[in-house]
Amino acid sequence: MGKIKKLKRISYGFRNLDHFLKRIRLICA
Repeated sequence: MGKIKKLKRISYGFRNLDHFLKRIRLICA
């Protein structure tokens, strides 16, 4: 249970990071 929760949190964090990078690209471009 703990492992799955941690993996979900990590994948969610990566998704947020990807969204963040896309936003930065839009602002910079």
